[in-house]
Amino acid sequence: MSDEKKIYVNSTQSYENQLFILLHECGHLLVGSGDGTTNPRFTLGYPSIYDPAVKGKFIHRCAVIEEEFEAWHRGRKLAKKLNIEINDMRWNELKSKFIKSYMRWALKDPDFESHP
Repeated sequence: MSDEKKIYVNSTQSYENQLFILLHECGHLLVGSGDGTTNPRFTLGYPSIYDPAVKGKFIHRCAVIEEEFEAWHRGRKLAKKLNIEINDMRWNELKSKFIKSYMRWALKDPDFESHP
């Protein structure tokens, strides 16, 4: 997602993965309170990336991971609410792939950049 209030999904992904990623990004929107503010539970995550007191600290990286989990959860709930049929195994495989990447980033894995 970007500051433009648009969601971009990589078209080289399978249609199913594009759907899953779109639902996940909608989950990020649902984490917000609807009026453009962020749920207080997540104030140390993405909203704080410009706050020098938090940026780059492990507490910030943990909050980002927490929001990522929540966005996947809310995206899945949205699919159910909209009666979108989801293959749970493939959903969980893609979610795990992305969460693993965030965990490597959070732990400052030295191989993070060289191994997706």
